[in-house]
Amino acid sequence: YDLSVLVAGLGISSVVIALAAQDLAKSLLGGFCIVLDKPFSIGDYITVNNFEGTVEDITFRTTRIRDIANDVIVIPNSQIAENNIVSYSRKDSRFYSLLLTFELSTSLDKVADFKEKLMLLLNLHEHVLNENIRVFFHTISDNGINVKITFYTDIANYADFLKFKEEMNFNILDLVQKTGIELAYDSKTIY
Repeated sequence: YDLSVLVAGLGISSVVIALAAQDLAKSLLGGFCIVLDKPFSIGDYITVNNFEGTVEDITFRTTRIRDIANDVIVIPNSQIAENNIVSYSRKDSRFYSLLLTFELSTSLDKVADFKEKLMLLLNLHEHVLNENIRVFFHTISDNGINVKITFYTDIANYADFLKFKEEMNFNILDLVQKTGIELAYDSKTIY
């Protein structure tokens, strides 16, 4: 018998098995690291490797997340271990940011009055963290006067934060209307 063919076949087979085992070993090692490090848990909302969703299951080889479209995404733990992970569920506060553009014809007295009333509104809100409230005349753009509003809230749950954000947007627009300020819109005049 010619053993060279058998040896060559075993060599190629061992290379194929080694490469397959390498991916399996990477995934198992990644799963082991996830279990030990606990960067996220089942039920956490995470972003990893351009995928975003709620963690449904963590095994030694894969992690399953359900995205916002209700699709289940199975990610090998080796990819998770090699990429950055953002765990939104581990936040103890969330950042709110809004840029309002007032018409250029808005008087500076109205801008100052709006800022003062908004600061009072934000300071009195139970879920706004008062030490980081910023309301300031940001820039003058082609369309108008830009006022930037930023602060943190103690609402960490994402669904609750969206409700809070909607409530704040309504309150801010209501205050804009009550102070008689008109919002500017992107427009061009052609002659």
